[in-house]
Amino acid sequence: MRKFNCVYSIGFRCGTEMILKEMGLVKFSSIFGSCCVGNIDKLILCLDTRFDVLFNPANLIYVKDVPEFKKLNDEHGSNRTLNKVLDDVNDWHCATIAHHDMSIETVKNHFERSVTRFYKLINHSIPTLFVYTGPSIFLWKCRELIERLKQEKTINFHILFCNFVEKSDTVKRYEDNYMTLYDVDHENKLHEILQEYDLSNLVTIDEIDAKRLFII
Repeated sequence: MRKFNCVYSIGFRCGTEMILKEMGLVKFSSIFGSCCVGNIDKLILCLDTRFDVLFNPANLIYVKDVPEFKKLNDEHGSNRTLNKVLDDVNDWHCATIAHHDMSIETVKNHFERSVTRFYKLINHSIPTLFVYTGPSIFLWKCRELIERLKQEKTINFHILFCNFVEKSDTVKRYEDNYMTLYDVDHENKLHEILQEYDLSNLVTIDEIDAKRLFII
């Protein structure tokens, strides 16, 4: 049974982290835990820019400031931020940052801490199980993401991909040292799939913030 010291959601939507939280596996928030990143290409672009593309104020549109969105804001809340690079800015529903108003200072600080923690995982080579669930996950695209993560000078990771299909059976399609790809019908299948890993010694938020990173 392979052992990891962190389980970290990388998309495609907030449902992934919600399942991980239900299982008690989230010790600190993922950058993408409350986002709808949409696809692997956007993930890679975030890595290429060290997340500047996602959080640079020049790229952001706050839906509360858009008169055309008043009806949607009144119905669903204006706690949402569109991105000029990643989103269709005329579509309220497609926001990558779907649950946060990035004009609020405390929200910006939250995400800054999340980025710092992400790079601590990478730079200290903490054994990390990244989890990505979503539709239309292709093996060649999974390999692109793996090669991009390797450019961060870490190989101490594994990515669990769960590809959404319209059937009830959970099927393992592929596995190697860096990735495992399943077909599933919902994120909730993570409850059974994650039993295959030893996740008994996860690094805590206090440990990663205090740099007590001597992981066994």
